[in-house]
Order: sequence, then structure tokens, then C-alpha cells
Amino acid sequence: MGMRFNLDATRDWADLVLKIMSTLAIAAGGVWAYFQWRVTDAAETGAQISTSAEVFPYRQGLCLVVIHAKPKNVGRVPISAGRNGLSVTLQELPPSLPPGAVNPNELKLRHAPVDVIAAWRTGGYLIEPGVEYDELQTEVAPVGSVLLARAELDVGDGTEVDQSTIVRADCTSAAPAPAASASPAPLSVAADRRPIEPVPVSIVSQPPIPEDERHAIEADRAQKAASDQALVRWTRILGVATLLLASGTVALWWATRRLVKGAEATAEKQLRSYVFVNVSIKQGVLWTASGNEQTSVSVRFANHGSTPAQLMRIRAVALALTSAPTRLPDTMDDDVASGIGLGPQSSDSIPVRLTVSPDELKAIERREKTIYCFGCIEYEDVLGTRRETGFCWSLQLRGEDQVFTITPGTPLNYRT
Repeated sequence: MGMRFNLDATRDWADLVLKIMSTLAIAAGGVWAYFQWRVTDAAETGAQISTSAEVFPYRQGLCLVVIHAKPKNVGRVPISAGRNGLSVTLQELPPSLPPGAVNPNELKLRHAPVDVIAAWRTGGYLIEPGVEYDELQTEVAPVGSVLLARAELDVGDGTEVDQSTIVRADCTSAAPAPAASASPAPLSVAADRRPIEPVPVSIVSQPPIPEDERHAIEADRAQKAASDQALVRWTRILGVATLLLASGTVALWWATRRLVKGAEATAEKQLRSYVFVNVSIKQGVLWTASGNEQTSVSVRFANHGSTPAQLMRIRAVALALTSAPTRLPDTMDDDVASGIGLGPQSSDSIPVRLTVSPDELKAIERREKTIYCFGCIEYEDVLGTRRETGFCWSLQLRGEDQVFTITPGTPLNYRT
């Protein structure tokens, strides 16, 4: 029986360890998902932008300045441009600035900021992860002018990224000299005083894309963005489900632990022994004029449990007192030797000697005193637990009959 109890306990503990390991694994998965999407900002946008410039001859006294605004997505989710798009701002530095720091806010704007992707944002300007675009803005500026070019990208989530660069319109606008002739004869060259016609320059920011192909690209971008958002959403749902599952596992572990504790307590209650006491007197109290007559009071103790009890110590005394006792006397004789066994559903008894003087007997008849039989029994059950049963009974006069009953209101009646 004890071996089966140990096997059951081992099985319960093994099941508990398995549940704990499963909980730790699930919790580790949830923490990893949270780390990927929160701590490492995997779901956050990673937009960058770089700005550079090129200068080309345009016509006499003027240069063509080409601003390159290059937005790049270094994150893991697509970026969709916001309502402000990708704006390019040009400010001119006057030649009369004094030495020292230059405040960009005090510089003169050449014109209002230009959204270089305005034509593309109607169908959605989407930057995939790892993709970099090169958008162009052209300006015609006087030779020798110094410009501050600033490109700013509206990421669309309430944040913006920008970068600025300084460009000097320094270009060669003179027409190339004619090639020297091999003939030694002098050449007569007539001066051509006609104004120099502007050279048409075609600047294309991006190659034209067919309409159907552009729609296909935009649809593919939108589909990928939707799938990425769905991945983020399902990852969050998985995190919540992981936390709920971990909480449920902890609750299951707690319930299992309570069940195991309850089973152990139930087994202990079923296996332990219960020793109770009954006090009786076979005849009335005997007395003589000398007051040395002894009356025998029987203290019967019975084991009402299902296992034997090993009696360790029995102490009992009978005295005539004016009130119910609240503690045992300091000196009491042991009435049984240590190690005597008391089988289940069996009983035994010991006699307790009572001596009453004539004065005490008269006080008892006047109900000024009462005879009390009290003491305790110490025993050990099969589980090795030391237990104790205390008792206190009082003698009641019912006509010619004398009966012991349990004394109420005293701490001597207890069981541990």
C-alpha cells in the first residue's frame, strides 16, 4: 500500500514537471516573439534619406542643378509615404554673410517646397524593405550661387526623415573652341554676335512605366504590405494566446498541486489513528471517617482509527476542586509504559485512585466542589506523527446515581 502511494506521488510529480517545462517553453516562445516585434523594433519603420547634387552647364551665366533625393527602407516592414510626400527645399546663401555660424531658418527660400513624388502618391508611394529610390529635382541657378538643398520624407506615421547638402553652382558655360585646322593658311572667322540659344536638357527622374505594369507593381506592393500587417497582427495574437496559455498552465499546476496536497491529507486522515477517552465510575464515591478510603475511577481509551496507535504516555488524576481545571498538575505519574500498542477499533482502560475526605464529601454534597478526572494520552500513529488527546470529565450527582460527563469550557479537552 505504501509502495502504491509512492508511485502515485511520483506520477503526479512527473506530470507536474512536464507541465512546468511546457509552460517555460511556451513562455520562452512568447518572450522571443515579444523581443522580435517590440524590443528590436521589428515592426517599426526604418526610413533613411540621402541628398546629393550635380551641376551641369545650362546657358551663359546659368547652371542646371540636379538634386538627388534618395529614400531608402532599412527596416523590415514596407513604408508608405504620408500626405506631405517627399519635399525638396532650396535656400540661397547670400554672398554678404558675416563669418560665423549660419542659421538655415534665416536663409531665403528660392521657392516653396516641391513634392517630387506628387505624381506617384496618387496610386500609393510604397518603399519595400531593402529598396532605395532616386528622385530628382532640377533647378536653374546663377553661376557662382551657393544653395542649401534639403530633402524631407513624410514616413506617414507622424514622423519625418530629412537630410541637407550644400551645392555651388560652378559650371563652365562657354562654348567649346573650334578645332585647329591643318592648313597653314590663316582663317578668317567672323564674329557671331547672336545670342546663345539655350540647350534643351531632358531630365527624367524615373523611366516611364506602362500603366498596366505600374498597377501590377502597386497591387503587389499593397498585397505584400497587407501580408506583413497580417503577420504583425497574428504575432500579437500569438503573444496574447501564449500568455493566456501560460496563465492556464500555471492555474492547472496550482490546481494539481492542491489536488496532490488534498490527496495526501485525505490519505493521512484515513491512515492515522484516533484515540479518545471515556471516564466512568462503577460505584459511588467511597469514604470513611479517617478519609483514607480509595475509590477507583476507570479511564477507558479507545482507538477509533483504521491503523494501530503506539501509546507513549498516559497521565490521569482525579481531584475534588472548586472549579474546572485549566492545566495539568506539574507532577503526575505515568500510568503506562512507552511502546504499548493499541490496535484499530480496540480499547483498554486504566484505574485512577480517588481519595475523598469527609469535609470534601460534604462540600461535594453542597455543590461547593466537584470531582474532576483529567489528564492526557500521548501516542504515535503509523505515519510517525506524535499526537496527543487531552480530557477532562466531571462527576455529576443525579439522585443516587453518580455519572462522569465531559466538562465544558476547559482547554484540557483537545486533540492534536
